[in-house]
Amino acid sequence: MKKVAIGCGIAALLVLALVIAVFVFGARWMKGQLADMQRYSEVSELMVSTYGAPEEFLPPADGVYDPQRVALYARMRGEIADAGAGFVSDAEELADYGDEGWFDDLKTMMQIANDGMDFLATADSLLMAADMGRGEYIHYQTLMLEGFFEDSPESFLDGNPGEVRNTDFYEAFEGFATEYRTEAGRLLKSHARLAREAAEGEGDSCAPCIDWAAYIDDQLESARARRRHIPLSEPLPESLLAGFEQYRSQLSATRPTDYGTWLLSILMVMELDDDEGNFQIKINE
Repeated sequence: MKKVAIGCGIAALLVLALVIAVFVFGARWMKGQLADMQRYSEVSELMVSTYGAPEEFLPPADGVYDPQRVALYARMRGEIADAGAGFVSDAEELADYGDEGWFDDLKTMMQIANDGMDFLATADSLLMAADMGRGEYIHYQTLMLEGFFEDSPESFLDGNPGEVRNTDFYEAFEGFATEYRTEAGRLLKSHARLAREAAEGEGDSCAPCIDWAAYIDDQLESARARRRHIPLSEPLPESLLAGFEQYRSQLSATRPTDYGTWLLSILMVMELDDDEGNFQIKINE
């Protein structure tokens, strides 16, 4: 399992938080944080044991996406955005922190870590209740952002994201943006290869499968030639494009527009972890 540090300033603050939080906030408060960590771990493990790892999602063998699954994704996108409201608020507050003092920084970092774990546990619970795996959700999310809306964390940063007084946060976000693209690309390559194998397994009797396999081959070749290319995103499969168009208004309402909402999408791919007392981001592999 590959791991990416959160960023020197933020990571150091989180380590400090874990060491002294019990003394600053009290044993009862810290017990609540540990309970959230345990819930996150248990729900995440249940998601993987039930639906497989995110890279194991299998798109349709004939390239025809089920409109009911696209409709379910559109609904879950809204529910998951609502579940992350607390995290978004704390992330935006942290981005705007100047020199408010170590105590306020400590409280916010502990809160954002706790909110992140709570969000991921809630998101996975919502998905499982709707019978959707994390891999399927990531598949639709990535193709929606990259292929349908042509959005990315990098384009958000290249635009006009607004002033960030907390330079540690900004640097950490830049790192997240880079790693998010790498991991999203890796997952979609895995999905494309699995779909290619499934299409080939259908044989010559499935004409749409033959066309789908050829399209996937072109997409994988484009990904090899251009590091930034996400397989299946350009152009989008026609059935998926039609599904997204049907729910354009609903999906548009969930488009990331700031640091907090972008971090929600990033966290669905890159999960919080705790390695030897240091909070990090874990990337499924």
